[in-house]
Amino acid sequence: MALITASRYNTLQSSVEGIMGTGSGDSGYGQSLASSQVSQGTVIEASHMANLYTDMIKARRHQTGATPNTLSSITVGDLIKENDVAGGKGIVQYEALAVSINTDKLNIYTADTSQSDQVPLVSSTRTNTWNGTITHEFTVTFTSADARRHFFNAGGKLLFTGDITNGSGAKYNDWNTLLSAMGTVSFAAHATSSNGSVPGTGSSIGNYELTGSYQKVFQKDGSGVYAENDYNIHVKENNTAAIQVRIQFRDDDAGDDTNNDGAFDPQDEDINGDVSSSVVSLKPNGPDVSVAAPIGANVTTLQ
Repeated sequence: MALITASRYNTLQSSVEGIMGTGSGDSGYGQSLASSQVSQGTVIEASHMANLYTDMIKARRHQTGATPNTLSSITVGDLIKENDVAGGKGIVQYEALAVSINTDKLNIYTADTSQSDQVPLVSSTRTNTWNGTITHEFTVTFTSADARRHFFNAGGKLLFTGDITNGSGAKYNDWNTLLSAMGTVSFAAHATSSNGSVPGTGSSIGNYELTGSYQKVFQKDGSGVYAENDYNIHVKENNTAAIQVRIQFRDDDAGDDTNNDGAFDPQDEDINGDVSSSVVSLKPNGPDVSVAAPIGANVTTLQ
């Protein structure tokens, strides 16, 4: 039988609490825990281990979508071993899972909706023809600095999409291809990326890399004679509980010598069709971990 000391138990519990509880920096989901620290000299009983098991399973299921098969709950009468690969009741197995929980702390299972919801934040649509740059700017506000941390730490993201429909012409077609190939852009704790077939250029800037000035976190360029055009996203921190986002559709193409006669006689056509910008939050929301979604408010619309 392995007698787990109070000190060893507290070290294990602390590593789990740092992820499931308030935490600090990019650790902490802001959840209530079943387990807690014990006083030195306390005899660790089955109830202590059962509560710790509950917290660990919740964290891991939030991260992977599945209950780990390497761990079993310890109940009254169980023989606690130092190492119990077959039964999953060894102290070593508990410590190993705690390491995995910490390593994967920013992960959230998204293959289905069991651990998250998508909550609309803001959107804007323009139906008039346009040229040059049109901008969608908005704020994303959390209830507190910790609420902002917990949202991103638990795998929450801001998801951006752009779309253009009901138009015609070569420039419209290129914008349609650009936005379709871009897919959905995800702004996460430490990075920005997109999932499209031709995804564009993301960055290693996420929530924790923001400053008080706008930084470009993503850009997707046009192609061919419209290579000067782009969709881009800039983000800044307004305060510890709020960020601001600026999305630009930049039609910088000024025309080309399309007839190859050597004379620069460009035709800079306008873009027709309905262009839209939509933003939703991927909100951690499951039976194991749930956090509050932020509130979005438009500052500048595409009109």
